[in-house]
Amino acid sequence: MSDEDAFARAYQAVGEYFCAFSALDRQLGLAVKVVLDLDRHPAGDFVVAALEDPARKANLVLAAVAVAKNADGSETSAKWKKSAEKTVKKALGHNKDTRVAMAHSYLEPQADGSGTLKRAHPAKAYLGKTALSRSVSAHSEALQMAWRIARGLFRLWLVLSVLWIGGVGVVTWREYPDDWVRVCGEGEPPGTRGCLPPGFVIDPRPFWADPAIHRGIFLALVLPAFLLALGSALVWAFRGFRQP
Repeated sequence: MSDEDAFARAYQAVGEYFCAFSALDRQLGLAVKVVLDLDRHPAGDFVVAALEDPARKANLVLAAVAVAKNADGSETSAKWKKSAEKTVKKALGHNKDTRVAMAHSYLEPQADGSGTLKRAHPAKAYLGKTALSRSVSAHSEALQMAWRIARGLFRLWLVLSVLWIGGVGVVTWREYPDDWVRVCGEGEPPGTRGCLPPGFVIDPRPFWADPAIHRGIFLALVLPAFLLALGSALVWAFRGFRQP
């Protein structure tokens, strides 16, 4: 006899159980549509599907039992409410104590047709949850610290860039000639301090065409752009050392 034949009864019992619970879950879905007056509405199936968990469906029906009325609008009897409440609570208890345990535990079939549930010890589960919580908290703190550092470095770069651009602008403006076209004074030879002889005609150029302005703009923008690119490259490189 193969292992599959030996455990066939256990597998069959598990299948029969979940088929039976599926029928119970279907009845809870029908009850949800009734209490919400959606049994004839196309949206009823969507509402039941959105609830998903049998416990949600049962709790919704349980809350509706307390205010339920007959089809003619009259109040339901206390006996009916008590019976309906007992039935729904029984379904809730069965879901919590049996269905959830079987669905979320290790189910080991036995040769005699039974099954053994192996669940984690509550203390170990609590410790595992605590360790996971601490790990998530530590990871979150590390991310926040990294974000604060990155934000601080960016603001530092921004301030230094503004100071650098302002300094380059001041230096360039001081070196910039006062006049584009200056006539040489009396006794002053042409070419002294860029002066031109009297009667010399030249079309004045706009100030942005001067090479000094070009050098100033180049110096003002290149260094901040280089630092920003260098910082971005270093951040990208150090990210490769992080654990996935």
